[in-house]
Amino acid sequence: MKHFFRGALVVLIITIALWLLWGKYSDFLTIGMRPPVGTQKLNTMEKDGVPDFQLTDLEGKSYSLTSFKDKIVILSFWASWCDPCIEEFPTLIKLVDFFQGRVILLAVSADRTKEDLISFLKPYGGIKSKSLANVVILWDKERKVAEEYGTEALPESYVLGKDLKIIRKVAGSEDWFSPAAIQMFHQILNEQQK
Repeated sequence: MKHFFRGALVVLIITIALWLLWGKYSDFLTIGMRPPVGTQKLNTMEKDGVPDFQLTDLEGKSYSLTSFKDKIVILSFWASWCDPCIEEFPTLIKLVDFFQGRVILLAVSADRTKEDLISFLKPYGGIKSKSLANVVILWDKERKVAEEYGTEALPESYVLGKDLKIIRKVAGSEDWFSPAAIQMFHQILNEQQK
């Protein structure tokens, strides 16, 4: 009888151990099936729209993202010390100029000083330049807005529809004034008019 109880106890312990291990293993499998946090955040922004924010420009004027609703917006996270950002910035300006106010560039800078930003904009004619007519330079010194969007590397841009939902995300430098990009924005503008 002693052997029976010992055997039953061993079977019970093994059963409990296997049950606990199976629970941990099934949790592991389930986690592997969920998309990464960044992808989950991006999926939410595509479906529900991007988070609103409040930032100031270099003259201290405050802007919120919702004030650009009903426009096609390129929300670009960049910095003057970022070589790929410097490379793509002129193509962004050419694109928004080409579309004459139907596409707006919100250039959210992660620069540490205002002087760096002002210095960077001098070749473009400065803050109030006509070449920057459809560009709003915003300052995210602490990178809080970039963090909220899940942006870790610069440059990173989001093309937003008139409903402020993501149409496209671009990580890294891109030629925004290429024939393919111009065609894409024509298509976006046509679809958003419906």
